Amino acid sequence: MKDKIDILIKKHFPKGKEPRKEQYETIHKIVNAYINNKTHFIGQLPTGVGKSYIAIVIPKILKEINNELKQSVILTKTKALQDQYTNEFPDLVDIKGKTNYTCHLGTTYTTDVCFTNMNSNKCDKNEDCPYIKQRIHWETSKDERITNMSFFITYPKAKSDIVVIDECHTLSGELVNYGTLTINENVINEFKEKSLDNGYMNFETIVIALETFINKLNSIIIESKTLYENSQDLLKILKLRIDELEELKDENGFYNRLYNWVNDMISKISLFGKVEGDYILHLEEVKRDFSEYKIISIKPIFAYQVADFIFDKGTFFIHLSATIGDIDVYAKENGIKTYDSYECDSPFPIENRKIVYKPLIEFNYKNQENAINQTTKIVDKIIEKHKNENGLIHTSSYFIAHEIKNKSKYNSKIVVAKDSETINKYKGKKILIGPTLYEGHDFKDDFARWQILTKIPYASLGDVYVKTKTQMYPKWYSQDAANKIIQSYGRAVRHKNDKAIFYIFDTNFSKFKDSNYLPKYVREAIFLMK
Repeated sequence: MKDKIDILIKKHFPKGKEPRKEQYETIHKIVNAYINNKTHFIGQLPTGVGKSYIAIVIPKILKEINNELKQSVILTKTKALQDQYTNEFPDLVDIKGKTNYTCHLGTTYTTDVCFTNMNSNKCDKNEDCPYIKQRIHWETSKDERITNMSFFITYPKAKSDIVVIDECHTLSGELVNYGTLTINENVINEFKEKSLDNGYMNFETIVIALETFINKLNSIIIESKTLYENSQDLLKILKLRIDELEELKDENGFYNRLYNWVNDMISKISLFGKVEGDYILHLEEVKRDFSEYKIISIKPIFAYQVADFIFDKGTFFIHLSATIGDIDVYAKENGIKTYDSYECDSPFPIENRKIVYKPLIEFNYKNQENAINQTTKIVDKIIEKHKNENGLIHTSSYFIAHEIKNKSKYNSKIVVAKDSETINKYKGKKILIGPTLYEGHDFKDDFARWQILTKIPYASLGDVYVKTKTQMYPKWYSQDAANKIIQSYGRAVRHKNDKAIFYIFDTNFSKFKDSNYLPKYVREAIFLMK
């Protein structure tokens, strides 16, 4: 079988590209997982392995091995990464949300203007709407496809035999966010007003059912079984209304939005009680200039409670990321039971990507002022050492970022990275500091020759969700922080000839440096400075 897989890799690899050792090894592992009837393969692939090529090639190989596999899809976290794929691999069949497609009449699908145009016969959605046409093409295509996680999770007809999840470390967050039932008083009031305008009298039954349901919620932490029992009357009313709205949804934008809102609630409530697990109840009171309203959210604590949103839509799932950490923790969080996994070696030399650790500062809330002062002195020494080189300083908050900048004698060289616009403006020109630099940015070559992680980026235990989840599964709390460390580490050194040093001085790093929270390719690069 090994020889056959090698032949298939060469056959399907993009023309002009030679498969790397790490790509060969990973593809072999994925194929073997499929042959051995595993539902999931989890691959921890360091930066530089070229996981996008693996994502493109593996569906073609699996379809050739089993011709009953018809459709495949690559899922990305962001539309930006989706665009990177389609720019590099133009044959991919791509779909995004409807707001990304503007029709010849200058509007997007299901807006009020759109319904006006359709109802006055200015357009035929199946013939003229670029979104509908592309969506149908994407649904039915047997070619390699791509979309973002959000679209795949939320679109009812999105299904695939093979599902490749790129940047899979973000999957649990996507699932939890989508599985959160949000009841926004302001949205309800808007629907109530529009219902009267449109002569739809049955909306009041939804409002009464929601109020009855909310009044039964008397605890911050709610068992899924209790939620299920308390939500059945509401679910019954919603299902009655959805049947009515199915007939009305193509009349105008109001009915379409109301249909989607009710349908979204049905899908989330239907999962209550399906899988054991608790939910967090959160109440937010919003005060605006001319209005005050409440937002109630009911949030699953673990992604596995709502994992059916994605795992019911495919047959074989391939999870790929450089930032998984402890694979068993990832699998448990997402409810993955039968899987094979593989940790790939980094193709980058260790001497080019060193992590220099010197446990000097005990950084915690009680010691924060003293720790910031100590950190600032060390930051200044690092800047002096790398005086002609650009660098990044990762902090756990904007407060710490501003404190270090203001106290540093190199204040004028440092810019707080408050947003992407600031980052792009000063990238390669100033030393950037802030809590959001760890993800989604590329600082290859001279853009960053050094980085400092000032403090282990633990999530705040002041957040009820974080505190509750940590009490139930402490490993999650550590893995969440470790993933941010891994992401920070990966901002520089983007190819095998690139070079940068990653400095850590927080004593809290000691619990991570030899643990499975960090992948092997990160642990092997740690050097203890005495």
